[in-house]
Amino acid sequence: MVFLNKVERRDGHLAECPCGLVVPLENGLGGVMGVPLASVEAHVSIINTAAEVTLKQEFLNNSDSAISTVYFFPTEDKVAVHSFRATLDGRVVVGVIKDKEVASEEFEEAVKEQKTAFLAQQVRPDIMELKVGCLKPGSRCVIEISY
Repeated sequence: MVFLNKVERRDGHLAECPCGLVVPLENGLGGVMGVPLASVEAHVSIINTAAEVTLKQEFLNNSDSAISTVYFFPTEDKVAVHSFRATLDGRVVVGVIKDKEVASEEFEEAVKEQKTAFLAQQVRPDIMELKVGCLKPGSRCVIEISY
């Protein structure tokens, strides 16, 4: 399921950004195709004027082929994502902070070997991007983010 989030561009104009788990289309137009959302949970703890939110979303690759997907998550620009977990077919990956270049190289190598890999990075002050490597047919991907 793809939803469009209105984000303010650097020039002050609003633009729509696809959010959720998507497959970038290689048609030269920059479009995306959504991966079906199977379930969603949100847990919120509020103390005085602060809140901690944990969002858990489960997606299903119901296509007949492996897909390389990207997860876009909108945040407020002052939000700090402090925890990330991804589960794919029972395998749990817990986010670890690494140098951006090292993390990118490790992700690309895993994708070349058709291994499942995840790469999370802040692409804008208000958008977090998570690259999910090879999502096999029938696979479920659970993404859990706490901020």
